[in-house]
Amino acid sequence: MAINITRGTTPTITIHVPEDVELNTASEIWVTLKQQPKILTKKLTTGTVLITGSDISINLTQAETLQFQAGAGGLIQVRILLSGGLALASQIERVNIYDVIQAGEIS
Repeated sequence: MAINITRGTTPTITIHVPEDVELNTASEIWVTLKQQPKILTKKLTTGTVLITGSDISINLTQAETLQFQAGAGGLIQVRILLSGGLALASQIERVNIYDVIQAGEIS
């Protein structure tokens, strides 16, 4: 399943993890978006990752989405560190980046 991001918007990206992963015991979660050469990582410890049940969500800013190039695919992956040192990683998923007619941040 591909994730779609439109440049210059503020999307919330939600990723569902298996029910047996106890996110409430996570000491760190990284959600990383990559489109060469840009890499953007949101982290639980910096308050940029939200956990709701078995869902992990991140919010992107206009400035963050404007850093990606439309038409070129990107990648996303979640990494989780649970208490006790168990480290998990999701499969790498595709991200589609779409353009806007007028680039820039709306304020």
